[in-house]
Amino acid sequence: MPGVDDITIRRYLLGQATDLEQQQAEELLLMDETGRRQIAIVEDELIEEYLAGELSGDELSSFESHFMAPPSRRENLRVARALRRYIDEHANAAVPAPIRRATWFAIPRFALAASVLVIAAAAWFGVRSRNNHVQTAAGPAPAPAATAAPQAVVIALTPGLLRSGGAEPVLKTRPEAASIEFDLQLPPDAAGFAGYSAALSTVEGREVWRQAELRRDGNTVKISVPTSSLARGDWRIALAGTTAQGKPSTVSSYYFRVLFD
Repeated sequence: MPGVDDITIRRYLLGQATDLEQQQAEELLLMDETGRRQIAIVEDELIEEYLAGELSGDELSSFESHFMAPPSRRENLRVARALRRYIDEHANAAVPAPIRRATWFAIPRFALAASVLVIAAAAWFGVRSRNNHVQTAAGPAPAPAATAAPQAVVIALTPGLLRSGGAEPVLKTRPEAASIEFDLQLPPDAAGFAGYSAALSTVEGREVWRQAELRRDGNTVKISVPTSSLARGDWRIALAGTTAQGKPSTVSSYYFRVLFD
């Protein structure tokens, strides 16, 4: 079949392709290694643009809600973010040219020229990210009375895929409280809506909970999710705003991980 241009592949990866474009891209995936390599390059370019803050509007929303749904791409983003930070903090060190911005993603999946720095960055990232995980208590705190109420669990989430520290918030142990409170930080341009609604779903798109008629508290929107709705896996909270005229608009997505069954 004729070659598929990068613009078509980009639209396919963001979930914005027409039926014909989707068919062309999927056939490209099945053709040969060259086609798969071309798609991998565009995937890496999208991740780099996201990290550089160059995505906006519909592309940013599609990136967070569609492109990053597969766990493999979320892992690629973690590694890319760690590598980017490593390079930024070692700007005075000699860095091979293929690793620098605008060229480090030109080799799909961080090829051999970048492998040494990837390993070093991943090790550094692993140490730092452990300090950013949101953890619940390992067990109930000693209480003077058996009727003491379980301690509330509150988790603050920032817009986008990862927290500024480079790691997703993680719930390691099932809380005893019946619900978990999430404080959703609003993007700078999303504080003017008359109301908000939130939907909780798996990253694969299976919705399990929804709450409407929410109001902001300062620069956050607070939601209370039943603990029973959560299970092991990666989760996404989609926040939408409603204008005074009743028109809905996407605000942002928030991600976290659950490690309990």
